[in-house]
Amino acid sequence: MGSVSFTPDELERFARTHLEYEVCIAAHTAAMWQNGPGILDRAAQSAFMISSLVHLRLLDDFFGMKKRPVIAGREMRDVMALDYVSHWTPVRPLGDRRDAVNVQVAHLSMDRLEGLPWNVLRLTVDVLEVFGTFVGQLTPLMAEALEGAEVVAEAFVNWSARFDLDHPEDLGDLGEPYTFLGTPSTTTNGDPITTWPFDPSPIRGS
Repeated sequence: MGSVSFTPDELERFARTHLEYEVCIAAHTAAMWQNGPGILDRAAQSAFMISSLVHLRLLDDFFGMKKRPVIAGREMRDVMALDYVSHWTPVRPLGDRRDAVNVQVAHLSMDRLEGLPWNVLRLTVDVLEVFGTFVGQLTPLMAEALEGAEVVAEAFVNWSARFDLDHPEDLGDLGEPYTFLGTPSTTTNGDPITTWPFDPSPIRGS
């Protein structure tokens, strides 16, 4: 995988903080986007959509990279799934939809004039299902480090099942509020913590 490598301790600490954060914030912002019509103003709902797409794009890189990028002759220190699972088969859950995400979040492209029909829930479910597969291939220690993120991801996928994810025009019904159990380090009484109103504190795992 090149000259850059990380110690098991570094990878565990990264999983407990930054990888867990990316998974949780992707789920939470997608849920807020879904719950937004009629509650959030247009600017706020747009911000949640863009935030979700940015984090999904990062996770798409994490699961899909076969080697670290090299810029100006220097290998970057990007972390990828292969750092955790040597037999991981790189997969990009966004697939050919990634180009449209890039246009929306990373390029002020004329292609935006064509209109981009966003199905944020579908994108998020696809990414989090790959995350579930990834966790299933980790060592017990690394899997434990991502226990909180796994809880959030599973809760989000289960909640999303109430919607017809293949028909974005039918995603406007608020349905039941999105809830999750929180991470082990932040759940104090066992009661579900709701993201409505949105409370980002459980995401940080601290």
